This record gives sequence, C-alpha cells and structure tokens, in this order.
Amino acid sequence: MGRHPRSAQPRRAPLRLDLDHERTHVSTTEWSGADTVRTRRIERGMTQAQVAKAAGVLLRQYQRYEKGEREPSLSTARAIAEALDLPLSELAGQIEPGAPTAAGTPSTAVAETIQTRRRQIGLTQLAAATAAGLPLEHYQRLEAGSEELSLAAATAIATALDMPLPVLAGIIPRPVDLNGQWWTSWQGALDQTDTIDTHQVTVIHAGNRLLLDSGWRGELQISGNEVLIGWYRPAQTMTRTRAGVFLWLPAYENYLYGRWTGVSANNTVVSGWCALAREEGRATELIDTLVRDKTQPRPALRLPGLSNWG
Repeated sequence: MGRHPRSAQPRRAPLRLDLDHERTHVSTTEWSGADTVRTRRIERGMTQAQVAKAAGVLLRQYQRYEKGEREPSLSTARAIAEALDLPLSELAGQIEPGAPTAAGTPSTAVAETIQTRRRQIGLTQLAAATAAGLPLEHYQRLEAGSEELSLAAATAIATALDMPLPVLAGIIPRPVDLNGQWWTSWQGALDQTDTIDTHQVTVIHAGNRLLLDSGWRGELQISGNEVLIGWYRPAQTMTRTRAGVFLWLPAYENYLYGRWTGVSANNTVVSGWCALAREEGRATELIDTLVRDKTQPRPALRLPGLSNWG
C-alpha cells in the first residue's frame, strides 16, 4: 500500500506586537475612558502587560478596562493614568491632553475632601447625591470612605460640588484658610536675642496672598499650602523696619514658624525666629522652644489607616 504524501505544514509566523493593526480597531465601550487609555498606550509603544505591571493590576483586569468591559476605581484609574503619563482629568474626559499627572491619595482623604466641600457650600447629603445622580446610600458610603470611589462617580460628585476633579482626587492640595486673628511672636536681634515681642495681628487671606494688618503690617505669598515668603513691618515708623520673612505651615497643624531677616541701624544683616498661632499661649510656647531650647517643633506624623495599605 503506497504512502499518502504528507501535506506541507504552514510555517507559524513569529509572535509580534502589531501596533498598526491595533490602531485600526474601533471598540464599542461602556467605559468612556477605555479608548483614551488604549490610544495613549499605543502612542507610547507599550504593551498591555507593561501598562498593567506599571499600574499594579493584573493583565486580564487591565484588558477588561481597555475593552471598556469594566470601569476602574478612582485609585486604579489614577495608577493607570500615571503609568501612561496621562492626566486624570483627561482620562475622565474633562480636559484636553497636556495637563500634569498626579500622585495617589488614600480613599479616606478623598472622602474627607468630599465631605468638607459639601459642607462648605451648604448642601445636605441628599442634595449632593441627587445632583450627582447617585442613590443616597451609595453617596453616603462614598463620603464615609467605606466604599472606593469609581472614576465616573468621582466625576459626577466633582461636578455636583463645583470642584475640579484633580482637587477631589488629591492631585491639587486643598487650600488652607488662614483668615482671622493670629498671635505672633518675634525674637529680637543683636544684643536683644532674648527679647520676645508678642502681639496680635489680623490676617486677610486672598488667593495665594496673605495681608497682615493691625499694627504690624506685611504681605506673604503662600506656595504649596505650606511655605510662606514675604515681608513685614512693625508699627514704629523707624528706618529699616521692613524685614523679609520665611514661614512654614506644617501639615495638619494650626501654627506657623520660621525666620525673619533684615538690616539693623548699624548696617548689619540680622535675623531671628518668629512664630504664629491662633492662641497666644501656643505662640509664646513655640518661640520659647525655638529661642531658649534651640529646638524646632516636631509635627505629628499622620499615617493613613491600615485599611488603605497594600
């Protein structure tokens, strides 16, 4: 019996990433950010596995996001945006390409931001939930931090509360309110370094500027919600009374401290410690620690809850 000739087996083509083929694919998605993610990945010449690894998610999970089969949570969307060097607002469809990327924020901090903003504009939870198009119980869980915020819900809440999405996500730090009465303590210079001048001052906070009034006058520029640089002048109308000042506002604290620098009457550059606090006792305590103990305050380290780790 003769043998049948063996049919020729086709050679298997080597596996390769065909980015040009991917460009021609048009997906129908339930998540509006899927096409943005996919387009950006192809532009950067990255594989799905590379993006998934950089974002810290499973490959199959990322593939579902890119296909639009599943919407990522806010923290996952933020991680994907960082992996692709993509602004979170662009991923949410709020802005055009070109904005900076961001760092992560614990979900409890996001919840606190939502709650603070809602109270600031005088809305009830029901009113905020209705404006965002969310069930009340769902909104309450989000505001309490017991449920992670999805990107779509974050966008809806940011719109309802009239706040930028980056602020809600913790990308842009929340502005601090320094308006009102403060107690200030200033160290003397030259042979008067043990002299402490403590008095009350009125602070008018306008944008990134702080105006000091009530006897002592000055102007400070705040940067990053923690560094203030400017000048001040005592009530006396003496020559060379205006001095430069640098202050630091530690996170989660209600005081500022730093150094002042000026030129004395004998043409000498002089400097000393200064501190501001809401209460007179706190201001004098700070300046005593700086001048007499020669020790700077140690702000408390705030760590996120264990539920937000890992």
